Amino acid sequence: MRIVVDGIEVEVTRKKVKNIYLRVLKDGRVTVSAPHYVDDAHIERFVRSKADWISKNRAAIAAAPRNAAAECKTGDTVYVWGERLQLVVIEGKKPGYKVDGQNLILNVASGSTKEKRLAALNRAYKEMLESEAGAVFAHWEARTGLRCREWRTKRMKTRWGSCNSRERRIWLNTELARYPKDCLNLTVLHELAHLKVANHGPEFYAILDRHMPDWRSVKKKMRALSG
Repeated sequence: MRIVVDGIEVEVTRKKVKNIYLRVLKDGRVTVSAPHYVDDAHIERFVRSKADWISKNRAAIAAAPRNAAAECKTGDTVYVWGERLQLVVIEGKKPGYKVDGQNLILNVASGSTKEKRLAALNRAYKEMLESEAGAVFAHWEARTGLRCREWRTKRMKTRWGSCNSRERRIWLNTELARYPKDCLNLTVLHELAHLKVANHGPEFYAILDRHMPDWRSVKKKMRALSG
């Protein structure tokens, strides 16, 4: 069922739930899950009360650093540490990258396919992250007293990072290089905290509260940006 509340189109689904749940999807659509007994008027009032929240989340999604580099060619939009840049692909030069003003210059082999250009872009993000992460780890390890044996980077689909507490090894998602640096800071602190507390219980969140009091606002931003 679809309803329109003050110009906001909402997809409503009734389920076996106790409360009303409102979501803004990564394509900007607004959805509501509501108990079967809740009438339309109540849902409309609920959506209206969340109008500012919906607007803020839609704005964050619209500004999210999602690469528009579907073909990974000159003119595509890319993001580096949350800043929107234009991709410039140069063929026939030694592989590598450089940020030059508002451009990300990516050198690739002559005749590179789309897949090879995308692989080169992902390697660039990996190098960017590795160049920054060392200092971030040093900062949070000194501040918390929690130290990993080693950290590594790889591209991950569903996680910002992961921690093997037994091996004291932390992995970071190379996609972090696309997002503002406070996202990297929170991810490193989060994974270091798991060296002491394996779960997400009160003791774990106490570590985040103590060392990064605004971590919740950063987490909300990460969720909004990642859709």
